[in-house]
Amino acid sequence: MMSRRWSSLGWAILLGVFAAVQVQTVAAEEAAMRASKPEVRKDVIAILEAQLAAFRKGDTKRAYEYAATELRAQKSREVFMQIVEASYPEIWSSQRAQFG
Repeated sequence: MMSRRWSSLGWAILLGVFAAVQVQTVAAEEAAMRASKPEVRKDVIAILEAQLAAFRKGDTKRAYEYAATELRAQKSREVFMQIVEASYPEIWSSQRAQFG
């Protein structure tokens, strides 16, 4: 049960925090991943920054709004916040973020 719980937590956070990230499938013959187009990267970073800013302000309603639709259908705002606060303190109480 514990491994299933952690698996669900990891999935939930990935969906919530990276809801806007588009993952492109790399063709089997390609050795490296392609970088996102600059406009896509800019949009993704803007969404991630907005969700992190909401966490920093304690605006749990706004932070939850950035979570993926699928996650919000499965987890209440309260449960989502408990998961983030307990399991991902680096997200819950971040002061800044850098994107590579």
